[in-house]
Amino acid sequence: YDGKNLLTGDTLFIGGWGRTDLPGGSAEKLFASLHGSIMKLPHRTVIYPGHDYGAVTHRTLGEEARKNKGLLASDLKSFLRLSA
Repeated sequence: YDGKNLLTGDTLFIGGWGRTDLPGGSAEKLFASLHGSIMKLPHRTVIYPGHDYGAVTHRTLGEEARKNKGLLASDLKSFLRLSA
């Protein structure tokens, strides 16, 4: 994070989030990263995921927060249901 941009790697994608079913994956840790760290950044932060799966390659955190179901999940239980 350079104060304006964030490379999210395999943690946060445009419209999605990283897989937790792979070896070493943890939905609990991912939720903590998304909601405990990333969502505390300014909503004007531009996110650049490690992969793009569509026409949109970057987006502000505020835009993503309004559209991404993983970021809209208000608690771990809700996030776990989405990640199942």
